[in-house]
Amino acid sequence: MTEPDYDDNADDDSGEQYVQLTRAQIRTMERDAKSARKSQQEADSLRRELALSRSGLSDLTERQQKALYATLDGEVTADSLREAALDLGFVQPPPASTEDVERKQLEGMSHASSGAADPGSEDSIARLERASREGGKDGLLAQIQADGHTIVTAV
Repeated sequence: MTEPDYDDNADDDSGEQYVQLTRAQIRTMERDAKSARKSQQEADSLRRELALSRSGLSDLTERQQKALYATLDGEVTADSLREAALDLGFVQPPPASTEDVERKQLEGMSHASSGAADPGSEDSIARLERASREGGKDGLLAQIQADGHTIVTAV
């Protein structure tokens, strides 16, 4: 791709510079932009799926999931999904009991003994974000599996 030619006759008062591009260069830029938008949409979709999985709300129907995402403002996290699901009445508030504390401790020990990464740890999140940036959807899925998690997809 050749370097664009700058128009030296541009009006200096406007603060704008014009670039001359060939049609092929414009088409390449358009294709790259379209590909970037598609990759961003896939990454956003995977982040939503991961947050849904971490939230423990994966048993919601597709319709409930759409309603859940529609109510959220900002970043989709497991906590924001659980909170929105409670607000919409999709789930009941969990009872605070000693059984829950014991269960979480056992899950933590299970993760540690199996060699799987703690899904909520900063290192795990950083690995997932890096895998998404470097390898896109396939990289993210590979990292999730490498961390010892099972991926279930709907047909």
